[in-house]
Amino acid sequence: MKNVLFNIRKPNSSNRNKKYLCLLKCIVLGILMGTAAKYFDNTPIIGEVGTNFGIWIFLAALIACYSLGPILAGINVFFFFLSMLFAYYTYTYFLYHFLPISYIQIWICLTVIGFFSAIITWYGKGLGWFPAFISSIPILFIITEGIPFIYTGNFALLFDFIFAIVLYICFTGSWTQALRLFCCNLIEVLILVFCKIINIF
Repeated sequence: MKNVLFNIRKPNSSNRNKKYLCLLKCIVLGILMGTAAKYFDNTPIIGEVGTNFGIWIFLAALIACYSLGPILAGINVFFFFLSMLFAYYTYTYFLYHFLPISYIQIWICLTVIGFFSAIITWYGKGLGWFPAFISSIPILFIITEGIPFIYTGNFALLFDFIFAIVLYICFTGSWTQALRLFCCNLIEVLILVFCKIINIF
């Protein structure tokens, strides 16, 4: 099994300092994003983007994609979300002197899920159909969230398509892999439309 995973994508054997530096960057990014999300909470478009799942899936997928290994991807994403939540709800408590415990519990569960998802997502930058399928999953979630822009004109949802395009570029290193990824996403979207889970028109 290990050899199969190595054939998909081999972890980068960098020194410990570089791994700690990457983790530190993720924590700082999480604090900045959590603070910004709360600061712009009620701002048109920007505030809406922060409340959508698309931007958080996008950032988690990016962190996983460029981490040095699968376990490190999980750790980086976990601490990114943890620091984001800490900053967001510390800011919330500072402003309103209360904490929405139910929302915190939901986000903690999503943070744990993010850890395991990032480990899998890291292999999405490999070559072949299996990596293409893996990398198509976060892009599918983002596209699905952004599709209502077509008939609502909500500009906050337009950012989801931008996030999806950036992930396409980051996860694919060749036109062949980009085509594989596109085929996976096309099939997934058609299945969701056929099952009436999403509406395009």
